[in-house]
Amino acid sequence: MGWKKVKIGEFLFERKGLIEPHSKELFSFRKIEKIDFSEGKIFLCDYSPTKTKQIIVKNGDFVFSGLNIEKGAVAINDYGQDLVVSANYSTCEVDYSKIDQEFLKIFIKSPSFKKLLTDNLKKDYGFTRPKHLKNLEVALPSIEEQRRIAEKLKVCEEKQKRLQQQIENQRTYLKNLKKHFSDA
Repeated sequence: MGWKKVKIGEFLFERKGLIEPHSKELFSFRKIEKIDFSEGKIFLCDYSPTKTKQIIVKNGDFVFSGLNIEKGAVAINDYGQDLVVSANYSTCEVDYSKIDQEFLKIFIKSPSFKKLLTDNLKKDYGFTRPKHLKNLEVALPSIEEQRRIAEKLKVCEEKQKRLQQQIENQRTYLKNLKKHFSDA
């Protein structure tokens, strides 16, 4: 079965409901401080009020910076708990019956996703919001194929990490060896 073109709005749905920054309920959440551009890693901090309204990021939600989505400030909340983020970010519920979570994590960090954004998002939006993403089209394989692809890439990523660690160990060994012979 081939890959099918679908609109992002078929599997991502904007989460609404801004909360005043001094609301007592927010103090029970960890806050997204920032999202790393290259890895999509979410950095958390304790909640403290600001002047900006906040939004809840449910576990499994797609979350992105309205200012920096094209640079890669996009992630999936996979912390196993709900988080909170300022309204400078947007969060979307994901229909995981249409897209696999691990596949989505890989896809949103891919060069093709970044190219899709830079080619299609107008610079005059100011902040990118979910409404700007919903009509963008992406090609997706079946959910089963998404899972197979994500699993294969996960195995490759683990091998890459092991190889990088071996290289780092060899560098350390070489550095120590050079030091030993220069001290002798």
